[in-house]
Amino acid sequence: MKSPLHSPSPAGLVRRTILVALACGLGLALTGRGATAQHAGGVRIGAIKIEASPYAAQIAPILLPALHKTFAAMLAPGDGRAAVLFVRIDSLTFTSYVDTFDPKSDVDWISGTGHLVGPGNHLLGEYPLSVNLPASYSGAWYLPDIDERRLDSLCQAFAQWLRRAVAN
Repeated sequence: MKSPLHSPSPAGLVRRTILVALACGLGLALTGRGATAQHAGGVRIGAIKIEASPYAAQIAPILLPALHKTFAAMLAPGDGRAAVLFVRIDSLTFTSYVDTFDPKSDVDWISGTGHLVGPGNHLLGEYPLSVNLPASYSGAWYLPDIDERRLDSLCQAFAQWLRRAVAN
């Protein structure tokens, strides 16, 4: 009679490991979680477009290059099977540049949503974001191009957080 503490043979352990791995893989495939994991790691983006919004004309020349740079590893231009990333900015807020002790009083905000749309207009993901940075993040208030710097910093941060959301 074998003791309950008896360790299995190496061949038996390998067989059990393979069977457990196959069962887990089958379970993930049946629940759809395997497809989500594959989708998250293997997203290919054929195009990035800025959707019409009150800020589209102002922000597109800055946000679009930031998105292209941030998503460069995922871009597959011309691939008909690749998804399209639509980005809409819903709000952009620059606070007065004041240096106070209240951290909420001098924060710039950008809010919007990224929509990842696959072939056949199939929505693959929706990623609402609200990103903020201190107004002082982009430099001193007296610099002649401080507003452009602040907008550039917000666009860069939005692109990076969107990339993180899409990849997860």
